[in-house]
Amino acid sequence: MTDEQRPPARWTDAWRESYGPHWAAKLALLGVLAAVFAGLTPPSDPDLPIHLAAGEWVVRHRAVPFVEPWAWTRPGEPFQAYSWAIEVAFYLALRLGGPLGLKALHGVLVAGAGAAVIALGAAAGWRPRTSLVVALLNLSVAALVACCVRPQIVLFALLPLAWALAYRIARRGPSWGGAAALFAVSATAANTHLLFPLVAASGVVLLAESRGVDARRWLRGVGAFAVAVLLGWAASPYVLEWPAVFRLNFAPNPLIVYPSPLGEYVPGFVSGVTLGPGPLALILGVAALPWLVPARALDGRGRAAAGALWLVGLVAFALTARAFLLWWLLVLPTAGLVVEAAGDYLAREAPLPRHLRILALWAVCGVFLLTRLAPFHGEGGEEGTVASRTLPSPAAPWVDPIASWLACNAGPEAGGRLLTTHGFGSYLIWRVPYLSPSVDGRTIFADSVARPETFRGAWDRGPLHGPWRTADLAILPRSFAVTTVLDTAAGWRRVAVVNRPEGTTGLWVTERWWGRAGRAPLPARALWLPPRVACEAPAQSSPRSPGADGRR
Repeated sequence: MTDEQRPPARWTDAWRESYGPHWAAKLALLGVLAAVFAGLTPPSDPDLPIHLAAGEWVVRHRAVPFVEPWAWTRPGEPFQAYSWAIEVAFYLALRLGGPLGLKALHGVLVAGAGAAVIALGAAAGWRPRTSLVVALLNLSVAALVACCVRPQIVLFALLPLAWALAYRIARRGPSWGGAAALFAVSATAANTHLLFPLVAASGVVLLAESRGVDARRWLRGVGAFAVAVLLGWAASPYVLEWPAVFRLNFAPNPLIVYPSPLGEYVPGFVSGVTLGPGPLALILGVAALPWLVPARALDGRGRAAAGALWLVGLVAFALTARAFLLWWLLVLPTAGLVVEAAGDYLAREAPLPRHLRILALWAVCGVFLLTRLAPFHGEGGEEGTVASRTLPSPAAPWVDPIASWLACNAGPEAGGRLLTTHGFGSYLIWRVPYLSPSVDGRTIFADSVARPETFRGAWDRGPLHGPWRTADLAILPRSFAVTTVLDTAAGWRRVAVVNRPEGTTGLWVTERWWGRAGRAPLPARALWLPPRVACEAPAQSSPRSPGADGRR
């Protein structure tokens, strides 16, 4: 880093010069707008239901799980809720504040992701305009990979803070306050997301900033950084389980190997071309960063460190699209250098008066806010409380009518082994908590459970049905091969169907299970379920549409 990029004695002076005497109020208002912007997003992430269920489990048991708590296909197998801290926060926000509380928490976390980049800019010596642009980029990437209430959003706040603290240690030397803050960041990450080791990546700043620094002070800084980060990682109930956690989550599995049916596991550059111009521009911009960094911005050691992190992110993203989060957080300081250089060039070519800079900033915020209002208007009807347990999940249109019909006609005290799909499992754990699903939103299930949902080649022989013989009931899309088996299997009955333009989903039960769970006789024919099923109007008398029994 050159001297001209060192932070000024008072970074607040630079903000006052760029955005006027009331710059702090304007910055705070930007944070409020970011929170509102995020709060308009419905909590529709497919994995949110299992996060809520895990948070509820931890609150009720006052402990974290170590053994599979839900899936009957993994009895006694290890289970680590490594995101338990944010999962508890999600659950308590929903329980105490309803859907508004959950969205408010998400908004605060998004605003924190922007504020963390401002803190990084102050530590790295960026100009105010650079900090604002990089903050907007950070929120844009967050909207791409963690838009709908996901634990990943916490990383977009924690990693910029880790980078900022690493800069402070490198330039000012270690301090108890800085070490304590870094410990808090590391500990929060270790109890929030599986990618918590990314905190250690910020340590490359100590290497890049080591030239001309007293060796003894540098060693103290490296030691303080390492101890704070490692102690943070140890501040987790799963500290002795970390090798098992990574082994379990990164081992080959039919659902994640190429070609994966899950969008997040598609190779990054394959998925990028289908995401639209905005996401594609972000991906290409990150890919081009090494060629955009000015030669004067980094010395040879700093350029090598930044290039190594960029290469790690590139390889990870090439393997799986979900690694774009990792790639972006690794190159965040490099992106700041590029934006800083671009801002300097534009300021020389066409300098803008301060009032025009402020007007342009508010115009961009207004456009983003207005575009966010339109697509999500009117979706709140699907957002429920802890009591109703409904969410605007992608699975809800197919699952909610069946879950409501079961609530009207079957007793929850019977429990039951539910055969279902990866796409439905996470939602069903939350929506119908008295049933034990065969699979949920995770990808660590046995081949007998995961294989029926994978892509099949011409060499595969025969249909893949899954463990249906030991199940009590099934909620499955009609396209699954096992549904034709359930239609004719002895002791199984198809009792309800949900028809939608996108496809058909059915409910099958065993007569044995219904004998102890059912409150009424099974209907003679499969019922067509409307989008909303009310107990006051028994589903048995609901009108049936042509072909509503789901047969082809």
